[in-house]
Amino acid sequence: MTLQITSSIMLNIISLPTVYVGLFLSVIIILLYLYFTSTILHKKLILILVAASLVLAVVLNFVVAWKMKQPAIDFRLTILPVQISSQNDHLRLAGEALWEMINYQLKSGAGNRAIINDPDFINTIINRDSIYQLNYLQQFNRRISAEYLLLGKTIVQENKNKIEYQLMNTSEKAIKLARSRGFTAGSIAGVSHVIVTEILEYFKLPNAKLSERIHYIEMDSFEKYLQAKQQFNSGCYQDAIESTKKSLALDSNLVENKLLLAKSWFNLALAKKKAGEAPIEAFQQSFDWLNQIIADDSSNGEAFCYLGEIYIYRERWSLADAALKRALELSPNFPRTYLALSRLHPSRYQKLGFTDEIALFQRALFLNPGYEQAALMLGDHYLFDNKRQKAINVLKKHLEINPDSVPVLMALGKIYLLRNEILNIIDVYNRVIALDPDNSAAYYNLGILYYNSEDFENAEKFFRLAIEIDNHLNAHLYLAYLYDLKGDRENAIKYLRLRIRHRTGLDDEFAEEARRRLYDLMHGDSTGQK
Repeated sequence: MTLQITSSIMLNIISLPTVYVGLFLSVIIILLYLYFTSTILHKKLILILVAASLVLAVVLNFVVAWKMKQPAIDFRLTILPVQISSQNDHLRLAGEALWEMINYQLKSGAGNRAIINDPDFINTIINRDSIYQLNYLQQFNRRISAEYLLLGKTIVQENKNKIEYQLMNTSEKAIKLARSRGFTAGSIAGVSHVIVTEILEYFKLPNAKLSERIHYIEMDSFEKYLQAKQQFNSGCYQDAIESTKKSLALDSNLVENKLLLAKSWFNLALAKKKAGEAPIEAFQQSFDWLNQIIADDSSNGEAFCYLGEIYIYRERWSLADAALKRALELSPNFPRTYLALSRLHPSRYQKLGFTDEIALFQRALFLNPGYEQAALMLGDHYLFDNKRQKAINVLKKHLEINPDSVPVLMALGKIYLLRNEILNIIDVYNRVIALDPDNSAAYYNLGILYYNSEDFENAEKFFRLAIEIDNHLNAHLYLAYLYDLKGDRENAIKYLRLRIRHRTGLDDEFAEEARRRLYDLMHGDSTGQK
């Protein structure tokens, strides 16, 4: 009997995680050694063991592949509530609480079988002036790869406390469900449960565990929670922390509140890190709250994802790997986890079936085509690989979904600057300034454009605007270059010193460039200008 290993078997074997491949090869080497050297074991028995090892490796591969397989998605549903305002704050809050509960219960009830595009995300990208136009809704849903839309109107006026909702298949332009129900502040949990059960039954999804996700909403606490969400979405993380604490003091059972508090501490830590401040305490606060959430509910995949990210910042790679894998197992449709996995060594996420970072970014965008951070990271990856057109395509595709995304416009402008596409540069940064008049980076980049085009008058104007807004540091450096070109040595030295004085750290390359240029000017060398 001869040893024959087909290429298909070998492909199955090498696709196994590294630990299994190493174990398999070790067993094969030992058996082969015994085959040629052993005088005790029969060669036929050794060959049978080799064959059994091969079969075991193939079976193990299929088991691992099955476990790694991403779950099938039955449908994608966009939630779009509209509320008729009331001067009665209690009624208005009741309407918002009702939709918050519907969103929460739908995600819990559908689990990993569906992708629910919640209102917080949708409201950042939709044109609300067009939400009653069926053609617009159909196009919008298509852009974010969703087939269904839950369009609801909550009437929260005196004596008209009711919710009207329609479940539409926007691909077919067909209404599948249309209902109207009354509600009160005290009946929110029950009414939302009835609505969600009806929707899940339409999709033939079991809802056995849905009742476990029902909880009473205390309105005063909920008001603080909504305030905290708005502060969080605006980047006011310290304010969000204070609001969530007040909310928890009134109602410690509001499930979403603790996670929002943990996320607020996490984002505050990142903001402190970016500003050069110590983030340790904020990370620890987030870490403690995440562990408390997991102790209360070990099935919270989002909490495991943020916990994994904290371990990444602490460079505890094995713990990060374990937390993120648990997050993926619990919530495979949560796109943030895939971005976090991309920061681990490739050997860790390749065991999950992802060949490279691009595959992770693409998976995140598949789950949420409007995920801004995923588009930015994929664009950066292509740009780093000098695949500029691919980067442009990714960013433009995102702008089709959210044309007002300032970070994506800024990233696109950066690529146009590298390609020196003057008309595109001016168009992109003018769009940024129209959306965000205080965006100093847009003025600075326009200044770079005019500086490189030797239109020094406009360059100086835009650099000064950047400085007026928030003292844009590198605008000081380029103003120094401009004054040097004009022969104004005194002002050139002044702006170089300003840039050096505001060094952001030991790795501040622009401050180092200013230091070198200042040395040249002080020693009479005017040839070192950039």
